Order: sequence, then C-alpha cells, then structure tokens
Amino acid sequence: MSVTYRQVFKTDLPQIAKLEAAAFGMKEEQAEQEMKPRLAAYPETFIVAEDHERIVGYIFGPATNTRYLEDKLYYDNKPNSADAAYQTVLSLVVAPQFQHNGIATNLLQAMSVRAHHDHRQAITLTCTAELMEFYQERGFRNEGKAQNLPGETKYNMVHELN
Repeated sequence: MSVTYRQVFKTDLPQIAKLEAAAFGMKEEQAEQEMKPRLAAYPETFIVAEDHERIVGYIFGPATNTRYLEDKLYYDNKPNSADAAYQTVLSLVVAPQFQHNGIATNLLQAMSVRAHHDHRQAITLTCTAELMEFYQERGFRNEGKAQNLPGETKYNMVHELN
C-alpha cells in the first residue's frame, strides 16, 4: 500500500461519491449531487487519500467563524473565507478495507497542516459517542453535546491549533 494525500480534483467526484454513498447508506447519484458543490466551493480543504490512483479516503469541510458545526454547513456550500477562525470537518471517510492503517489519522494531520497554513485557530467537528476516543487520542477535546444537528446524539470536538 502506497497512500498519498492531496487536494481533491474534480475528476475524483465519481470515486468520492461511491465512498460517501457506502459510508452513509445513500445512492451514489445522491452522494454525487451533494459532493459536487463541495468540491467546487472549497477544494483547498477537501483532501483525499489515494492508493495507486484509487481514492481510499477523504476529509473535507469549509472554514467558518463559528466554533461548532451548524446544520447549514452541510448544504450551504460557500468558499472558504480567508479570515475564518475555524476549520470544520464535515466528513472523514476511509474505505472499509483500508481502515486501521493510519489513513484517517493522516487525513486529520493533512487538514491540520492546511488549517495552520490558513491561520485557523482550531479544527472543529462533531462525532458520535463511539468515535470520541478516536478523536481525543488525536488531540480533540469534547466540548459537549452538539445542538440543532439531526440524527443521533453528536458531540462537539475541537482541536486547538498552536
């Protein structure tokens, strides 16, 4: 396995849609429809993990001035603001057969490097209780239950950048 990490290309969309659909139980067409504006709006903070021209994982999210994720970030795709304080992570996905190889950790690190480069204060995301330990081991702090997000209970996780 020879995984590299890079900014997304528009031509990655079909592979990303396939991973997104599988990860979140949706049709590929729906996933592609949701992902296309994200690739267009903030490609600099949409990072893929690639193994021999195959996308095996990705992380993405827009920059914002809000410390915690808001529902609108999932559908209101706006370009990153140069003065935004926070880098969000809306999704972090690794193909099942590539999990437990450090890819998710490396994607978080790549996003951290980008956030440092862009002078962000912190990286913010939400996760379920089952994933809290994973993020805490990577420097994120649980700042309580997320408000106004649909679905199961999620927690605000923040990683301060130095």
